Amino acid sequence: MTDSSSPSPLKTKKIYLNGKFVGEIPAEANALEDMRAGRELIQAKGLHKEITIEQSMYNQAFAFAKTSAELYERGLKTVPRDGNVLVPWIVNGAFSIEIYLKTLGKIYGAELRGHKLRSLFDELPNEARQAILDAVPESLAARGRKDEFDLANAISQINSAFVEWRYCYEVERTNSVSIEDVIVIMQSLHKACSSILK
Repeated sequence: MTDSSSPSPLKTKKIYLNGKFVGEIPAEANALEDMRAGRELIQAKGLHKEITIEQSMYNQAFAFAKTSAELYERGLKTVPRDGNVLVPWIVNGAFSIEIYLKTLGKIYGAELRGHKLRSLFDELPNEARQAILDAVPESLAARGRKDEFDLANAISQINSAFVEWRYCYEVERTNSVSIEDVIVIMQSLHKACSSILK
């Protein structure tokens, strides 16, 4: 027989910040209340950091690039390639490139809009384009490449990839994509942004 007067155990939720355990909060039935309590716990532990819009954009670009890299490792790194991985890989990769370009635009005072990657690249201030170009040799070397790399042309090749490949089932044919070139572009953009936002 159980004692109905004894309190039931308090349910809690574990709170993590960037994959590290911070503490526990009482679990509420309301998700918004849980988020508020989690935020308060993070602030109380002195772990909350305000971030700029540029850092937030960079973090989002990195998240899509990381997802693309994980898909590459799982299904595109070796032959035969897993065709089911290609579409989400290119969509995540192209979207990360778009957000990285917009991040660099924001850092250098240009508000960029749209999904056309070549247009975004061309609208970047010269300093931003140079930051990307400066990162290309290291990205090529990391891939074991010694070839000439035309960044603007490589970006043109995937200009509309985010839009085209999301709905590739609606078109008869999509443009071809160089997996290696997309990786070099992503890595170069990541390096350009991270060197500025240290």
